[in-house]
Amino acid sequence: MPDSPRIDGHIAAMLRGSGLPMERRAETAEEFREHLRASVDRHRRAGLPAEQAVAAALAAFGRPETIRRHLRRQQRASDRRYAAGELRRYRGLYLAIAAMCGLLPIVRCPEVVPPLWRCLGGLASFLFVSALAGVAGYLAALQECRISRRRPREEYSFGASLLRWTGLAGGSLFALVAILLLVIGAVLPFIHTVLGSERPSLLLMGAAFGQAWLEHPLRTFGLSAVLVVGLGLGAAFYERSRCVDQPPRLSIP
Repeated sequence: MPDSPRIDGHIAAMLRGSGLPMERRAETAEEFREHLRASVDRHRRAGLPAEQAVAAALAAFGRPETIRRHLRRQQRASDRRYAAGELRRYRGLYLAIAAMCGLLPIVRCPEVVPPLWRCLGGLASFLFVSALAGVAGYLAALQECRISRRRPREEYSFGASLLRWTGLAGGSLFALVAILLLVIGAVLPFIHTVLGSERPSLLLMGAAFGQAWLEHPLRTFGLSAVLVVGLGLGAAFYERSRCVDQPPRLSIP
């Protein structure tokens, strides 16, 4: 039987906003169409008129909103598998960076530091950097997968994209600053314990750093805001460049 406009409209409604890349949308649309054709044929053989057979097949297939949510969950799971694969692919690089950071406390600590403290400091640095690099690499691969996906231009909103990527950039910068502060706060007591007399100069160094950060709030936070907004704009424009003007035809001539 020829394809029904109701079937094509139902398929288009299911795929709209599903988050599927353009290549997979065409495959999914054809799978849905074949399933609906078979269902319509069964209803026709049961004695239903053409329009009623189409309506019964669509009702049995499910509501577009339900199918769309299912497709969105499937795509998100696929994105997570891709990010995990990229993490495994570059795990050697991440471990090498973590190992270099772990060797610093062992090699660069003064000789007065006991070997046990050096090894514990190196192990802590290795575990912290490896975990941080793994999380950062996973999140970066996940966002790279999503931003490079080709999608219909009609589903793209520049404002929403700008807000999303600006928020991600701001959150990443905030997390980086927070991690640096936590590291400084964790390292200073350790150095004071093993070096004792060095505490005043180290504390003064940390205080000077914080004072320099806050003395010029406009320059400090202004440059940070420009950086965050610039990253958000760049990501939003790139995401728009990956959109296509017209989605591929869902029906086969």
